[in-house]
Amino acid sequence: MNGSLKRLLVGNTAANYALVAARFATAIVVTRMLYLGLPGEAYGFWALLWSVFGYSLLLDFGFGTSVQKHSAELLVNNDYGRFNRLLNTVVGSYSIMSLAIIVATIASYPFLDHFVKFAPGADIDYFGRIFLVFGLGTAAVFPTGVFAEILRGINRAYLRNIVQVSATLCNVAGIYLVFRAGMGLLALTIFSLSLNLAANVAMAGLCMRYLPGLRLDPRRFDRHMLGEVLSFSLFAYLIMFANMVIYKTDQIVLSVTLGVGAVAVYQVGSRLSTMLVAVTTQFQDTLAPVAAALFSAGQIDRLRRILVDSNRIIAFVSTFPFLVLTVLAEPILMLWLDERSPVAVHTTYILNSTMYLIVLFRSGSSKVLLMAGRHRFLAVTAVVEAASNVVLSLLFIRLWGIVGVSLGTLVPATIVSCVVIFPAAASFSGISIREYLSKAYVPVLAAALPCAAMLWWFRSAIDDGAWSLAHLAGASAAAGAVYGLFGLLFVVRKEDWQRLRRGKQVTKTPPPTAEV
Repeated sequence: MNGSLKRLLVGNTAANYALVAARFATAIVVTRMLYLGLPGEAYGFWALLWSVFGYSLLLDFGFGTSVQKHSAELLVNNDYGRFNRLLNTVVGSYSIMSLAIIVATIASYPFLDHFVKFAPGADIDYFGRIFLVFGLGTAAVFPTGVFAEILRGINRAYLRNIVQVSATLCNVAGIYLVFRAGMGLLALTIFSLSLNLAANVAMAGLCMRYLPGLRLDPRRFDRHMLGEVLSFSLFAYLIMFANMVIYKTDQIVLSVTLGVGAVAVYQVGSRLSTMLVAVTTQFQDTLAPVAAALFSAGQIDRLRRILVDSNRIIAFVSTFPFLVLTVLAEPILMLWLDERSPVAVHTTYILNSTMYLIVLFRSGSSKVLLMAGRHRFLAVTAVVEAASNVVLSLLFIRLWGIVGVSLGTLVPATIVSCVVIFPAAASFSGISIREYLSKAYVPVLAAALPCAAMLWWFRSAIDDGAWSLAHLAGASAAAGAVYGLFGLLFVVRKEDWQRLRRGKQVTKTPPPTAEV
């Protein structure tokens, strides 16, 4: 990767982490305000609305990924005529989906009390108005989500993140003011949806600024273009849908088979793996548009080098959090959630390992392969994995209960990540699996082993009941220092040191057409 591209990836990745940090911090405050500021039934209804209408993402049909891909290609071919036809076709299709949301909302409204069990004496008319506003507002916001994908595609993810961080902070202030003024859930619903729409409109303005040839015109809707878009987007949709099955059905299997109490234990066991994914996948988010632009420009050799280099970076970034959250999982769960159940701890070990293997061998490679024309292969793989996950979970739950369900996720994820995706990435890179391992993963292993040894020493030296936050912080800091030192020795390459010694000056970011 040359200096310009590295700065681009670093800048967008840093912006992604800033967004994650802002969302984590504000989630703590917002959750408290909502929980304390709304009556119990209103808070539950609020959570239910976001959950139900969150499934509107299924109406995307992969169009968002397709727009991101074609936005990146626009930087190479500068074909605004074709891109405008594609964009207006997608926005028109989204508008049809919005109409479906409106129809479903209005049709469901009279039967709301049949779908949702309210407490005796609840103001069902009030909740019904909230339901209508939420559904109609979601329909209005849905088509405007395309502009976030355009910003990602033209390598301006940092601008998207600035808008979203600003919206996140405004959300905290707005919720506070709503409750301070004595207003309730209806006012909160109107505010939240209006804020989402305003954020998307702001991103639309940024798209217009950085893509001066972009035009929104319903007359440019092209049904022939729709078929071309679907030839890619449907496979991206299959991948997204399969991932929803993989990561969302364990709770359903548990609730049907063992009851909701088992779901609670599983949720505790999944908390650390969720954190692991959040802190280790922000770099990968920047890879897709870069891969699409390079592939469109025919710079395959450069894309192959980026694939190997990026997996080395992903391995280094993800390994230390994995070691801390896994080796120290038991004291973390005890201090955080007062959880001492062996089942929850074992579930944590399994799910952490599952997510680590996915991040390590698949998260970056899949982004590159998707944008490099391997979408059919990835879609078939995802569907087979999803089916295997469900079958194995149903089988293993009879043998090992909650732990069996997590094993039903681990087994197919390991096979797909290590035996299917990883060899495909090596093949695309044009090097042997052995060479790929030596370039991307073996250097990180050299840094991981002494770090893991130190964490295991802390784990065995301190009694289970004696752990404190100070112990966790001290063990993590000491192991992090060791990991960083060995990382400098083995992971940072000779050419990286040479670039640092040259003190290469950071130049101004080039215009979008040069950012490939």
